[in-house]
Amino acid sequence: MSYTLILPLVSTGNVPQLTTDLILENNSQLNLISSYFSTNVKLLLHSFAGFDNNNALSGIELYEDSLNKLIVIQQRSPTIKPYELSFYKALFDELMFNENSKFFNNIQKIIILDSVSGSDPYLDVIKSDKYGNLYQLPNSLKVAKATVNMDIDKEYFSKMNESLTSYYNETNNYIKTHQKNYADVQFNSKEILPQVNDTILKFDDNSFQQRILLDADILKVIFSLINNASSPLDISYMNMLVYEGDNSIDARDYLLMLSEKLLSKELNINNNELKTPSSWVNIYGTKHLTKELRESIYN
Repeated sequence: MSYTLILPLVSTGNVPQLTTDLILENNSQLNLISSYFSTNVKLLLHSFAGFDNNNALSGIELYEDSLNKLIVIQQRSPTIKPYELSFYKALFDELMFNENSKFFNNIQKIIILDSVSGSDPYLDVIKSDKYGNLYQLPNSLKVAKATVNMDIDKEYFSKMNESLTSYYNETNNYIKTHQKNYADVQFNSKEILPQVNDTILKFDDNSFQQRILLDADILKVIFSLINNASSPLDISYMNMLVYEGDNSIDARDYLLMLSEKLLSKELNINNNELKTPSSWVNIYGTKHLTKELRESIYN
């Protein structure tokens, strides 16, 4: 039986990291594999210092549940820009594609956790046309779920790279030929929106999101996996719409949806018995994750 990997991206409100904290706190079968990743991976992350129960925390850690065949990465430190692609390549090389790895050719399912701000300036570019004001979405619709199109392969990315190279060359030429002084009253500008893709990921029909930006980390993850895998992988993506603040309640909701939609057997989460991670004490307002938001923060 092959393993399932949970990978949280460092994103808005650190909600994927908080969700992973909950997974680690509420699954006694998950054990830390000490010093799994080499310096080649860690050097591509910003420095990190933290403690949990007097134990030093690393910027990136790997946990294994051998009983349920579950692997969890906890990445607490963001990747140094613009080395995201190099980071994911090194990460997956050491975890999945290296013959010396314990998990070589033994990870079949990958679940990527992400979050996006409700005030993101490009939210309208990626959101579904069926929704208007996303601020009014009920909690049940604030997590978009997608799977990677099985037709996507190395050749697809090669052609996409050629197309993007051509596009950006044309864009640079346009900027050079139309450049004028900002003080010039005749100044004309052409807004260049980020490129999007609606083919690589197939979102559920009711998802608030239906497209991804081509410079998003999720695309770098998918490329790194597909470009090195010797056989097809089952890759799922979940993205939560959040707002900055105390996001511990968001993390709880995220975990429950993750358990319900993708990992009901592996996680076996009981909402009424969720334990609060010790690393949250005196940081987040939540006293009891099973209470309503107004009770948890203000009581």
